[in-house]
Amino acid sequence: MSIVPQQPPPPTPSATLILVRQNESEMELYLLRRSAASRFMPGVYVFPGGRLEAEDRDTDFWLGHVDLSEKEMPAALNGRPETILPFAVAAIRETWEEAGVLLAGPMARGGGPATAPATKDFNSPSFRRRPESSAFPEGRIKSGMTEADPCTDPANRRPAGGLSFKRLAGTRDLILSTSKMAYWSRWITPQSMPKRFDTCFFIAPVKRNQRCRPDNRETVDGIWISPREALTKNSDGSLPLSPPALVTLHQMLSFADLREMVVEARNRTWPAAITPRLWPLEKGGLLVQPWDPDYERDTVRVDEYRLQKDVLPVGAPFSRLWLSGGVFRPVRNPDS
Repeated sequence: MSIVPQQPPPPTPSATLILVRQNESEMELYLLRRSAASRFMPGVYVFPGGRLEAEDRDTDFWLGHVDLSEKEMPAALNGRPETILPFAVAAIRETWEEAGVLLAGPMARGGGPATAPATKDFNSPSFRRRPESSAFPEGRIKSGMTEADPCTDPANRRPAGGLSFKRLAGTRDLILSTSKMAYWSRWITPQSMPKRFDTCFFIAPVKRNQRCRPDNRETVDGIWISPREALTKNSDGSLPLSPPALVTLHQMLSFADLREMVVEARNRTWPAAITPRLWPLEKGGLLVQPWDPDYERDTVRVDEYRLQKDVLPVGAPFSRLWLSGGVFRPVRNPDS
């Protein structure tokens, strides 16, 4: 099988926010199911997120509405403000629109966040290599709004003719809680796909009783679920995961709890962008990750009839995802 070179469409800048909470002995992540009418990955479970909008790019405005300073941002979010801040704003905005969680707080009278300094724990030195720390950088809807407020009503997250997210932040004097986020990964859709995205993935711990609500437009179902259960359900086809969600959930298996994940997120080396290659098959395809030994090859050998036998158990390392029947499943590389 050969890969035919072609001019790939440019990827659309996008952002995603991975919400994580501790529930008893298990860590859980929030997943949303995309509408069956979606043009990109319909019916698949993903983390909240979407493309950047023009107002997300107004760095001068947003620097006055976030709780990280220009100096703190590069170390905390892996980029200079003019580069990374639009992605962080888009991640918070999309999570509010799709899941009903607004990671923000009210501005103090003198400017800046009205919350205590502990809201910056995620990016403070106290979280460096100190898993015994009891301070959790958990976020909730901290805007001081009531349940009846239009901002927390799923029907009014993006009201027709109403306030844009930027105007909402300005009129309500909101401070976006970027200090509660950490940069986790960056995914770029394979070059062979007609619709492509360049997506920054951020991660944010939240309270164990955090409620989320899908918007019932772009997303039709929402679920808090442990990494192992989600991966098991993906394997049996009952909860189809997007490739970034599948890989992220697999990464989460290595953490004993939320505390351990937070320490890792704060101290890890920034990972390189992940741009898988999609090798088309007679039915479905094979998504090959950059760490696969055959990633750079233009011609590969794939026995499509053996792929079912090559499906890996949950938790096993993998570098290939087999797309069949609308579900991505990890498979072994028969040559490695």
